[in-house]
Amino acid sequence: MRHFKILISLQLLLSLISGILVSEMSLIGRVGIDLFHKNYRLLQYWWKTAILFFVLLLLLDLIQFIIKRKSTRANLYIAVLLITGLLGLFAVFQDFTTNFSHKLLKERTHVGFYLFWLTWIGTNIYFLTLPQKIKVADAADV
Repeated sequence: MRHFKILISLQLLLSLISGILVSEMSLIGRVGIDLFHKNYRLLQYWWKTAILFFVLLLLLDLIQFIIKRKSTRANLYIAVLLITGLLGLFAVFQDFTTNFSHKLLKERTHVGFYLFWLTWIGTNIYFLTLPQKIKVADAADV
């Protein structure tokens, strides 16, 4: 359980840092969100972004914990989630380097999103290193 608490604590810290970095977008980015992309307003507030990132990472934890507990092919499924994280990181990088309006957001915003995907990837690596088929009684030892 100690290692899992450390994972959650790291995810919380990295979500906070990501939320702060994402919210530090340029003035042009803020105006663009206010005028054209109102569905991204949540990204202007560091605490809302941090909560969103942390909840997504907790859902990822829950999914991987259940998979590890119930499946004999858990590492295969977690590897698919790892590949999904790598593809997400690549897609965000491509988007930030090719989409002109996203280039204007500022480097800190880009780093915030990269940090989220790197945290996702790290979470997958953590679960890949856990023993196969976690039992509920063994969860205290995780």
